[in-house]
Amino acid sequence: MSFRRDPEIKIPRVVYRDVRGWKYLVDEGITYQTGIYLYSGSVEYKGDTLARLTAGGSLLVYPGYAWDGPSGPTIDTPDWMDASLVHDIFYQLMREDLVPQVDGDGAREKLRKKSDKLMHKMLLEAGMPRFRAWYSYWGVRLFASWAANPRFRGVRV
Repeated sequence: MSFRRDPEIKIPRVVYRDVRGWKYLVDEGITYQTGIYLYSGSVEYKGDTLARLTAGGSLLVYPGYAWDGPSGPTIDTPDWMDASLVHDIFYQLMREDLVPQVDGDGAREKLRKKSDKLMHKMLLEAGMPRFRAWYSYWGVRLFASWAANPRFRGVRV
């Protein structure tokens, strides 16, 4: 899997403020090349598209997407920001059942594992120490499967 920012789109300014109860807000659009293919879907709020995953593996995040940063027993540090944004969008796509089940049974779990691995790779590329990135990865692998489950649709994580 590869992760890179699209050079045509500016790095978003992440703003720390209360946004409908969330901590962070994307002020400017950004594109991530995730290396996760065959899946597609869009996150919308009141008819406005906030994020879109293309079948070609590009994750487009539009201005106005809000998220809560890294979850669990961790500290919000700069090396977590991009990874938590991308990971939260993937989990939201799965939780809202917006990702087509293209490879049959187990497709959601395959996508969850791919998004967890992408998060780990992004943490390392952002300069996070290997040990912290390792236990962050295993934290989501072992304890976050419920957050990708459509039965928890509408639940804020």
